[in-house]
Amino acid sequence: MDDPTAADHTLLADLRDALNRLDPPPAHLLDAAYNSLDWMDADAALAELVADSAVAAGVAIRAAQPPRVLTFDAGGATLVVEILTETQRSGAQPRRRVVGQLLPPGVADVEVRGTDGARVQVRSDAHGRFRATDVPAGSIAFSCRFDDPERNPFVTRWTGPGQQ
Repeated sequence: MDDPTAADHTLLADLRDALNRLDPPPAHLLDAAYNSLDWMDADAALAELVADSAVAAGVAIRAAQPPRVLTFDAGGATLVVEILTETQRSGAQPRRRVVGQLLPPGVADVEVRGTDGARVQVRSDAHGRFRATDVPAGSIAFSCRFDDPERNPFVTRWTGPGQQ
């Protein structure tokens, strides 16, 4: 294929402008994309999701949803979180509570972030335990930065709501 010419660039720019006018991307998707870029931390390792109770349980439909348990491995650290849906009054946006533990234990700043840009910042205790309340529904990601300079900070990928 030939290299693009000035006419090709002009045609592509015109098509992009027409699509943005006639069928723009939804604002919430643009916000989520921008927020995901803001989440990047060059110093932090990316933790891998190694266990998810929503996957282990399959797609069975249940009357009452059990808490969702996620386990992330960041090499020298493990993050285990339990996500619980809090009951709300009728018509209110669902909120969640996250209870977690860092292993091996240690004091750290833990941030839970939603795709809407909402952030819940908490501090783990000496046993690595923490609790975050009023976590919005939808996809979330975690960031952990330890007080101990020998321990590397880490972030997780966005985790969808799953069964929650």
